[in-house]
Amino acid sequence: TESVVLVPTEKALLAIEVANEERRVKTTVREKYKWENAEAETGNVFLAGDILYTVSRTHVNAYFVLEEMEARLKERIQNKPEDLAAYSELADLYHKATRFDDALAQLDKGLKLIEKSRDANAAAVTLELQRKKFDALYELGRSVEGSAKADLEKAYIHYGKALEIARLPGQAEVLPVMALRAMAENAAKRNLIELAVEHYHQIIAQDGDAVYAYVAESSSKARLFAQARIEELKKKHPGCYDKLEAQAKAAFEKAANDVAQLEALLAQYPNSQSCGSALLKLAQLSLEKNPDQARFHATLFLSRYSQAESAAMALSLLAAAYEKSQLLGPAKDML
Repeated sequence: TESVVLVPTEKALLAIEVANEERRVKTTVREKYKWENAEAETGNVFLAGDILYTVSRTHVNAYFVLEEMEARLKERIQNKPEDLAAYSELADLYHKATRFDDALAQLDKGLKLIEKSRDANAAAVTLELQRKKFDALYELGRSVEGSAKADLEKAYIHYGKALEIARLPGQAEVLPVMALRAMAENAAKRNLIELAVEHYHQIIAQDGDAVYAYVAESSSKARLFAQARIEELKKKHPGCYDKLEAQAKAAFEKAANDVAQLEALLAQYPNSQSCGSALLKLAQLSLEKNPDQARFHATLFLSRYSQAESAAMALSLLAAAYEKSQLLGPAKDML
């Protein structure tokens, strides 16, 4: 354009805006297209429509010019305000340019447009735009959190809004886990440890069966990841689990001999001491009719609470379960 000069360097292509201010030339680097392979990409620069080309001796490379694409999409919307695809494409463009606030504005316009539409594909398009809105909110949170002037509270709000989108019907089951993990880690950074634990507990209680890749090239059920993080925080910050421990204790007392409620406690409060009490209770209740199940619960108790005072009771139950299963050798070993 008249005010932008493209300057290829050894490392990148710079889009420099030139302006006259008080008889002085002011230059500002507006965009930077970093070369992936400088030797192959650096060369003559050509602009055709909304595509930028660099030509070297061995390669021709094409790059989209954001300003040109933005102008064309805005013109499409101006000429045809009901063009839903244009809003979605413009949001994608802004997202790619890390202009997440602008992306959200276009997605909201698109969602409002769908509300007035009677399109047969409205439901599918709504899901698509909601997913894009989740991505924009999530990335906006990460951007705010990771900037030089990090605003952790503001980032937390963005993650919370992303969680609201993730809870809408039809969205991928892993989205709430992503949002809750971000909220938990954000809370921990602000030294709000109890809040962090609460968010990890939400993953266990509400989204525990979602398969989640918490590290590169590895995935497991989200509850396992959240349970491990709670244990780490409990070791560093004694007392951070007290509120949930009290809830687990109340749930155990309410369950009494109800097997279903005891099993629900195991699923919802795996980090609690009451989880051990529930395992022992389940072993006792199943000993006569299902010794294999009693053996399972007693073994699980010992794997988690081997140093507990009630470990002797678990060993006794395990021995009895072996005996009822006619496994006399292991039964004698337990005694």
